[in-house]
Amino acid sequence: MSAPRGPMPEWPVPSEILIRRGWAPGHLTMPVAGAGTGPRVVVLHDWWGLDAQARSVVDRLAAEGHPAFAPDLYQGRLADDADDAARLARHLASGDLTSELLDAVELVRALPGGSSDPVAVIGLGFGGALAVYLASRHPDVRAVVCYDGFPPPEATFEWAGVPAAVLGHACQREFRRAGQAQADLRRSGVDASFFMYPSAPHGFFDSTRPDGHDRAAAALSWQRTVSFLRERSDTPSAPGRFTA
Repeated sequence: MSAPRGPMPEWPVPSEILIRRGWAPGHLTMPVAGAGTGPRVVVLHDWWGLDAQARSVVDRLAAEGHPAFAPDLYQGRLADDADDAARLARHLASGDLTSELLDAVELVRALPGGSSDPVAVIGLGFGGALAVYLASRHPDVRAVVCYDGFPPPEATFEWAGVPAAVLGHACQREFRRAGQAQADLRRSGVDASFFMYPSAPHGFFDSTRPDGHDRAAAALSWQRTVSFLRERSDTPSAPGRFTA
């Protein structure tokens, strides 16, 4: 994998950095010294782009002690509406996208302060399916969290032998797809633990979009996510479950 170009900033520091030959921007935040240990985290944004929500998740992870980085898969573009978001998502080139995802893992692995730390990936909405895909392509990804975004039934990811445990958070609308994804993962031997939030709308975790935000469900899902990441630090994953 290619290394980040140019001089790296002083650590720890929140920063906008540039990766790969395409100089795609991303949002990086390092935890304060002594904030704890745990997985380094790649955050994959929803189809809106690298917006305030994705950046806030990176910052919240750093506050919990996790170095975190969100690559900007749209290279600075943000969607104005759902039609624009769908267009941006459709125009991602699969080869370049795979390279950017793999390079994001290499970037967090190269950060100072514990190269042996495991790597986790959190996917928001559209980024959820990409997070599972990334785990199928990079053996150093040991934990995946999907927020309202799951691989479609026709996905052809190779999951057999994937070492990552997967945690899913599903609103009512995503219940069927989440259940199918969990079944596919578990048939391949992947530890999958999915939670359903029956009263929560799609995108319930996104506090920047008040019409779809469910504060209680978002808080509970975050608590579960933080616990899951801590468990991935040095303990075996728990048996898979699918529950409300």
